[in-house]
Amino acid sequence: MNRFDMSFKNNRVRVYFATMIPLIIGAILLYLFLPNELQLIPTLLVIIGIITYYIWLILDRKKQKGGN
Repeated sequence: MNRFDMSFKNNRVRVYFATMIPLIIGAILLYLFLPNELQLIPTLLVIIGIITYYIWLILDRKKQKGGN
């Protein structure tokens, strides 16, 4: 079993942080400024970001398996 390198040298860690940090900051700002009826939008934004990251992860794994 390979060890997971939890540093910014790892491409997956960089993509995760580059995807999630702006989305979380944006969600916090939206929570602060949106009316109560629209409080679901920031949560959906973060969920869509997580789904996008995992789709990229699956595609990256397929690309690396195909390249070897």
